[in-house]
Amino acid sequence: MPCALQGGAARILASMGIPEELIDEIEASYATLFHPTKPSPIHKAFHGIFRYLIWLHRWCWCLGCRSRRLRTKALASLRSSKGQHHCIKFDPTLETLMKKDATQWNQTEYAQLWPRIMALDAHLRQTKPWSFSILFRDRRDTVQYWTFL
Repeated sequence: MPCALQGGAARILASMGIPEELIDEIEASYATLFHPTKPSPIHKAFHGIFRYLIWLHRWCWCLGCRSRRLRTKALASLRSSKGQHHCIKFDPTLETLMKKDATQWNQTEYAQLWPRIMALDAHLRQTKPWSFSILFRDRRDTVQYWTFL
């Protein structure tokens, strides 16, 4: 939780061997994961007009809308009583970090996390789609998609 990284915790974490740069990168990664892009003005206008008529923000598959749904769902589960049964409490810093503007995933921005990001990327490249909806959105093996179709 982000609250564990603030309020003098950097000194304690540094004594445990966790560098302050890693803490900063972890905090910056929340925005990159949950708020990766800003919607274009046309997209904003279209959503503003049709938001309540056809609930466009609930089924739009653009990256901004998907990440907004993910952010909303994650924050709602933390706020609900369901999250408190698992000893996880809501941290308002999390919401603040999620709504910041994102940075790009590159080695200069995330020098401390980069080996972990590369290991995760290698793992994701080797995995197979686990459901039909993932198979339709999977862009790695188009032959498999067209063969199935």
